[in-house]
Amino acid sequence: MEGVFVKAHLSPSKILGVNCQKLSKERKRQLKFEGDPEIKKRKLLVKKEKRSNTESLEKKEGVTYSSNMSFTSVTCDASIPVIKYRPDLSEVASCEDIVVFDLETSSLALDCDILQIAASHLRKSSQYSTYIQPSKPISTQASAVTGLTSKGGVLFNNGDPVQVLSQEAAFQNFTCWLEQHKPCVLAAHNCKTFDARRLLYSLSKFTCFGEFRQNVSGFVDTLPLFKTTYPELPNHKQNTIFKDVCKSDYIAHNAVEDVEALRVLLGNISVDYKTFSFTIGSMNSQMKFDNVSKIDQQTFTPLITQKIISQRTADVMAKSGLKLNHIYHAFEKEGEDGIRELLLEKRRDGSPRVTKNKKIITKLIDYFKRQ
Repeated sequence: MEGVFVKAHLSPSKILGVNCQKLSKERKRQLKFEGDPEIKKRKLLVKKEKRSNTESLEKKEGVTYSSNMSFTSVTCDASIPVIKYRPDLSEVASCEDIVVFDLETSSLALDCDILQIAASHLRKSSQYSTYIQPSKPISTQASAVTGLTSKGGVLFNNGDPVQVLSQEAAFQNFTCWLEQHKPCVLAAHNCKTFDARRLLYSLSKFTCFGEFRQNVSGFVDTLPLFKTTYPELPNHKQNTIFKDVCKSDYIAHNAVEDVEALRVLLGNISVDYKTFSFTIGSMNSQMKFDNVSKIDQQTFTPLITQKIISQRTADVMAKSGLKLNHIYHAFEKEGEDGIRELLLEKRRDGSPRVTKNKKIITKLIDYFKRQ
């Protein structure tokens, strides 16, 4: 450091000189320390022991102890949690204003891009429709169904380019359009499983989500509604119902056409929509529960890959609030009985927490005995 000052024709201060001498002395001590063969040997042994412990914990706890697994992803809690239950959906207070809507998406995934939104008030002459600029590739399966493709930043509908809005602009415009009908309920076919979840997931990323919740009180799923109304039909796809009731076809999987067809079908029946409704809040609670369960299910990957348990059993375990380290903790504390008691713990309806299948229980016990 002093040499740098000399070359720059600067005069180092007295304090800097003292500090430089201290740093130089400490560096010499470290070099001497690191060069000692015994010190090197000790460092290697500590490193080897640490790696061995990590590998052992990863084997026992799966992804809960993997590298780069944050506490936000998986909570490492060894204590056995009480049985968790998926939140129920709550009915909306009123279904006076119904707005029929439909989405076309880039895939079936929850985090897919919404490519088209269409909506129409059930009783009034008021419509909304827009295409949305995709931010990720459109799956081949989605394109085959919807006719939507993307190339060079241009969205095409059956080969014809269409005008698009950004995601934020599209959702903001949709929210503003809904304001004239508030408080309204959005209705769609298979809404509970598909449309509501993807719409809420996408909207939650933008500031207009709060305003959306003020304008919309909940959703109505017309799939169970039509199953109740037309139980004799071979299936309850929207185009099947439309063909049977209206004696004609329409262009399915175009949001605008789907909305108009559903509006016609609902106009032909008189039904209590509340029975088939659910609030935004209750759907959000279900989605959060499902997300946590999905993360917890990943902890059982070692058991699934070694065919100790099936994906379905792992799903049941995760949805009951269990992670792999909980099973390990039960075995460590009570042995075989600990695992049996945990898996057979009774739910509210008297069914087992996970399973009473002796084959599955035995395979799990044998697995932990080998660890």
